[in-house]
Amino acid sequence: MKKGFYYIISIFVVLLLWSCSTKKNTKASRFYHSFTSRYNIYYNGKTSFDEALKSMETGYKESYSEMIHMYPISAQPKDKKETGGPFDRAIEKGNKAIKLHSIKAKPAKKPGWRNDPKQRALQEQEEYNPFLKKCWLLIGQGQFYNADFLQASATFSYIARHYSHDEEVVAEARLWQARCYSEMDWFYESEDILG
Repeated sequence: MKKGFYYIISIFVVLLLWSCSTKKNTKASRFYHSFTSRYNIYYNGKTSFDEALKSMETGYKESYSEMIHMYPISAQPKDKKETGGPFDRAIEKGNKAIKLHSIKAKPAKKPGWRNDPKQRALQEQEEYNPFLKKCWLLIGQGQFYNADFLQASATFSYIARHYSHDEEVVAEARLWQARCYSEMDWFYESEDILG
């Protein structure tokens, strides 16, 4: 009896894992990948990001004989030669979440989907994991605080194009992109983004 029970449980587990593939786009697979990317990979990345940011803020000493910067990152030298920094783990976790939990497959089309604006908007999306936008923002912010402003502005530009249907994400990405341009002293580009 026990052997049959373990056999049924193992088949159930295999079927459950197989049904949560990123190749299928169902409500269950979207929920599963959103849940695991949020409470597993993103959580660890966000925690390491917060720790690195806190250590950066506490380690920053202001010099009152020079211009006082609003943010500690502004005091960093602009011509940084080495790559990487304390926020690499957060960037790595964001990339891992996107690599493992990105759902690009279109969902099954319901009859009359062209007449329903919600269904049409769903079919026009590029990414179907609703939580990965936070992972992209974490990557961009990590690049920003590593003083890799050009790469961070490219990431925020990609976010604004990729999630053009979500106005809040586009607004946040544009603000971070303008901040990147300001840190590189590209004030006209920053003004264009905000204008």
